[in-house]
Amino acid sequence: MKLLYLASLLANNKKNAIIKYGGIKMEKKINELSEEEFSFLIKGIVKETMEEISEDILALTSHNYIRSIEEARKDYKEGKVKEF
Repeated sequence: MKLLYLASLLANNKKNAIIKYGGIKMEKKINELSEEEFSFLIKGIVKETMEEISEDILALTSHNYIRSIEEARKDYKEGKVKEF
């Protein structure tokens, strides 16, 4: 996930962070980031991660979603699925 990627950037400062800031893409090492850029990076990663978690929770609590997974598993067991 993105939080693990950020942790690896912090642990190994040789890697560059790619930051999208106001439509501008920058590549910098973590120690080269300003406080504002670093804060922006953290907020963006946390926001995206929370959105992904919210979508997962919504999907897993949806009866239609769960039913579609059950149907897909049944189809797979019955050989109704084609592999590409």
